[in-house]
Amino acid sequence: SRAVSKGIEVIASSYFDPTTPEMISYSIQIRLLRNGEDGYLSPSERGFETCQLLSRHWRLVEEDGRVDAVDGDGVIGLYPILMDNAYKVHVDTTLDGTFRYESCARKSCRVFQGQMRFIPGSINEPVGEEFLVEIAPLALSSKTGIIF
Repeated sequence: SRAVSKGIEVIASSYFDPTTPEMISYSIQIRLLRNGEDGYLSPSERGFETCQLLSRHWRLVEEDGRVDAVDGDGVIGLYPILMDNAYKVHVDTTLDGTFRYESCARKSCRVFQGQMRFIPGSINEPVGEEFLVEIAPLALSSKTGIIF
């Protein structure tokens, strides 16, 4: 799935991981879009040069229709700072490209979606109000291959 909020692109995908056959693995990729890409906003249009992930809220829909909510700070213990063409997960390390992380859910989960809360600037030096970034619904599948 793909969603864009305030110039931030979130791509979610599920895939088969033979090391955890009882689970459904998924990947989340987060980045600021580049000039010329669909949904791009300039720093002045989006209201910030950088932004930092504060927290997440996932909704996992089970095959019986039950919804499990997962709320927490950051993701996998990280609070990435997004910037044009790069991101930081540690103060002294800037990495090119897209922040990506992987996790898994019970095999009975069928749909994954949610939101991430960001702050313009950084947690230590905010320059605006917190905002939400959507994760579009993703049909989870444990079949071999990647599902987008």
